[in-house]
Amino acid sequence: VGEEHMASQVVTEVLIRLRTAWDRLDSGLANPPDHPPVAVVGAMEGDHHDLGALAVRVLLEREGWKVYYLGADVPVEEFAEIQRAQGASLVCVSFSPKNSLPDVLRAVRVLGGFYRPDFPYALGLGGSLGEISADSLPDGPFRSLSVSRSAEEFLTWSRTLQEEHSSQDPRRVA
Repeated sequence: VGEEHMASQVVTEVLIRLRTAWDRLDSGLANPPDHPPVAVVGAMEGDHHDLGALAVRVLLEREGWKVYYLGADVPVEEFAEIQRAQGASLVCVSFSPKNSLPDVLRAVRVLGGFYRPDFPYALGLGGSLGEISADSLPDGPFRSLSVSRSAEEFLTWSRTLQEEHSSQDPRRVA
C-alpha cells in the first residue's frame, strides 16, 4: 500500500507540474475564448483515487476549459449543485475499479434527478468501468452522455462539446 501511495504521489506531482507549466505559457491557446466552456470534474463518492479526474482536469484546461476541480470522494449531489452554481456545460465523474454498474447507474440516476433544463450539461463518465458503456445506461436528460475508455476517446468527445459551446452565446449564471 505504501508503494502504491508513493507512486500515486509521483503521478500527481507530474500532473501538477504539467498544469503549472501550461499556466506559465498563458494556456498556449492562440485565441483564448472570452467565455470559455466550464466543467466540473471529480471522483465518485467513496473513491479516494482521483488521478484519473486530475488528468481530465489537466486535459480540459489545456483545451481552454475553465475547470472546477472537486477532487476525490465527491457526493453525487455535489456535482449537480456545483454544475448549476457555476453554469458548467460539462460534468465529469471518475470511477475506480471498486465501482460497479450499480454505482454508475446510481450516479446517472441521481444526476438525472437533479438535472434542470435551464442549466443543461453533458455528462462524462470515465475510469475503470469494465464492460460498462453508454448503451448500458438509461437515457438521461443530459445534452450528451459519454463513457470514455481512454484519454484520447474523452478528448475527442469533449472537443465536440467545445465546438457546440463556441457556436452559442455565452450563458451567464446569476
